[in-house]
Parts: sequence; structure tokens; C-alpha cells
Amino acid sequence: MYDRAAKYISSRQRLLVASHANPDGDAIGSTLALGMGLLGLGKQVQMFNADGVPRTLRFLPYADRIVKHLDPGLAPDGLILVDCAQPRRAGEQIAELAKRLPPFFIDHHLLPGIRHEEHCIDPRAAATGEVIYRIFRSIDMWITPEIAKLIYCTLVVDTGSFRYSNTTPDVLRLAADLISAGADPWAISSQLQENHPVVRFVLMRSVLETLELAERGRFASVVLTGDMLREARARPEDAEEFVNFPRAISGVEVAALFREQERRRWKVSLRSKGEIDVAAITALFDGGGHEHAAGCTIEADLPTVKARIGEAVRKALHRKR
Repeated sequence: MYDRAAKYISSRQRLLVASHANPDGDAIGSTLALGMGLLGLGKQVQMFNADGVPRTLRFLPYADRIVKHLDPGLAPDGLILVDCAQPRRAGEQIAELAKRLPPFFIDHHLLPGIRHEEHCIDPRAAATGEVIYRIFRSIDMWITPEIAKLIYCTLVVDTGSFRYSNTTPDVLRLAADLISAGADPWAISSQLQENHPVVRFVLMRSVLETLELAERGRFASVVLTGDMLREARARPEDAEEFVNFPRAISGVEVAALFREQERRRWKVSLRSKGEIDVAAITALFDGGGHEHAAGCTIEADLPTVKARIGEAVRKALHRKR
């Protein structure tokens, strides 16, 4: 598996590294870690994200290297998608490029339809950043302090600050190695969790007022509208992880955030903390993600969107019984 990644990298010189739109810390941290590692190997590299780097992640080393528009002069001979197994999730520019330049996928969740030779996906890894670390170690690449910080960030985000079930002994040993290599746990965690603008909390108040419980308290949801963003003078990124608030309620097994993108177009984020596979739910609506964190986009009015998602969640909860 890791040999495939090493072979792909060694056989290409001009590489484009990209991840999914609306990126989180694993997506951005992995893009930067891999991109800077490839530059260190003497490759020509462009790092891309359709939505750019969220304000909360701009403290990361080299964050300004990620672009939102592809450089036509690069003419890549390799396309690597990190933390993203569907080119369309990386935006239209990547989806078009992928039609003529088959991507190589680096991830920690295996999705159906990806051919064996096209990926380095390790389901045992806690984050895509961990997979990238293993790739680097497989080619005996030195981990710089900056790359250590980037990979440590991916672990913090995808393990919920080392709280989730994917916090294994191996993950903690890796975290220790990254700290030894230069990652500063306090500096990274404080930037991620204690550096929010006040508008985030103004927005949070409005969103929490929409809280609804269903299925005898096993399903909770909140709503974020465009009007709420405008009234709070906030950005969509200021609502990052709002879906975790309803999930934190005792007894809740599935949580949803319904976020208005435009009129009659809603992005649905689902989270679970039990045995419910929310990726299977979002797949019903042409979405995707991971077992405990997934999303989709539905075009309809809000009551219809809520009803469709609510019914899918109800069936998933009843199947569990």
C-alpha cells in the first residue's frame, strides 16, 4: 500500500495536491504536509483547495501556499487527492482535470469504486495526516518541525483532541513522535479551539435556538440560514463544528446541521457517536464522508430536506434495534 504511493511520487515531477472543498484541519494539514514534503524531494508542486484555507487554520505553516485557482502553467503529470476520494468534492476545477489525469487517492477511509492501484488508503489510520506520515517514513524522509506541526494538527482534528474511539496507542505514540520532531501541542490546540471571533458566539446563539429533538431524543438537529450569517456578520467557516453541539446531548446518537447555501439548496452535515453509519445515510442523497462524519447537499425547501433526512435517520436508528 505505501509502496504504491512511493512509486507514484517517484515517477512524477509536476504534482498537484488537492483536497475537498469546505476543508477541515485534516484536509488542509494533509495538503500542506504532503505538498511541502514533495517540494523537499525536488518536485514541482501546486497545492489547491476550492474554498481556500479557513481563517481558523491560517496559523498553520505554509498556509499561504494553498491556492483557489489552478496555475495553467504547471501542466501536472500527477494529481493527488488527500482526504477526498471523489474528485467532484474537490470542486469543478479538479473534477474537470481528473477526467484526463486520473487521481491518486490518499485517505484513511476506503470508498467503493476505487481501483487497487489508484490509492494509498489505510483504514487503520486516525487521520489522512497519519497516512502521509507513514508514506514519508516508508521513503526515509526527514520530518521537519513544520511538517510535524501540520500532521499533529490532523490528529487533533480527526481524533477530537484525542477523545474519539480512533485514539489508539499507535496514535498516541505518533503524537509523541511529532512533538519530539517539533510540534507544540498547546500552540496548535489553542489556535484551533481558543481563537474564535466573537461573531462565532453570536451566530451560535441563533443556531442553538433552532434545536430540535426527534426519535425519543436519539436524533437532534439545528439549522443555519443565510439570514443568521448576515445578522451575525459571520462567515460560514465561523460555524465550523456546530453540528457537534447537538451530538453532545445525552442520548443523542445522530446529529444534523442543515446549512443554507442558497435558496432551496441545503448542505446537510451528519455526525454520529454510536453505531450509526452516517456515510451510508448521506450516500442516499449522493453525498459521502466517514462512518461518524458525513455530508450531502439537497435542493428543496427546508421542511422537505428535514423530512427526507429525518426519515433516513429514523430507518437507520430502527435497524439498529
